[in-house]
Amino acid sequence: MIRSISYSLYSLKSLYDLARQIQQTVQAAHPEHPMLRPFLDALQKTLEKTLTAIGKNMGSTLTTAIKEADSKRDDAFVSLRDHVQAGLRRLNPTYREAADKINRVFEQNNPRLYVFAYAEQSAALTRLISDLENPIHKTALETLHAWEWSMELKAAQQNFEQVYTQRVEESAGKDKMTEAEAKKELTTALQILIQTLGVLEATASPEGILETVKQLNVLIEQAQATARR
Repeated sequence: MIRSISYSLYSLKSLYDLARQIQQTVQAAHPEHPMLRPFLDALQKTLEKTLTAIGKNMGSTLTTAIKEADSKRDDAFVSLRDHVQAGLRRLNPTYREAADKINRVFEQNNPRLYVFAYAEQSAALTRLISDLENPIHKTALETLHAWEWSMELKAAQQNFEQVYTQRVEESAGKDKMTEAEAKKELTTALQILIQTLGVLEATASPEGILETVKQLNVLIEQAQATARR
């Protein structure tokens, strides 16, 4: 007899893992059985949807990555800005003139743009970087030994855009099913398959069904023990 599954003990991920093992075990033993095939296919579709719901957790990881990327571009911006402003006090007139030229670029683009919201800051940094790449400003940056510094800012901005775009695409591509909804649907699909296996076990058909049930009971027992910890 197939062991009962205490569904309430399981997280969505742990139930997904058990359901996947059950599906694979039954699939391998009875790949084309007419009673099992429809329920195996239904469980497979549910597993795919469940994986999407589990994948939503990636969003928090990417959100953290966005914050880190934003922090890096903030640091790159502030350090370059402060370096330029420090040059305004240099006694060397050539250096001071170059610092003044670049400082005016920062003033025109807002020296506090790093506090802007993500999208607004991206637009402002894009304009600033474009201005800094003007040949006249590039020469001034080289005088300040800051051209490489400005390229670091550009790289930090590009990295932020890449991470941010990935987060948007991940969010757009995900099913809106919640983890609770996914667990409910997975539970139903698994229950139906288990019930069908119970019917086949009672008739001792098809050949090998009793051995399959033994294998499933081992999987369920192991999963139950883990879920209770």
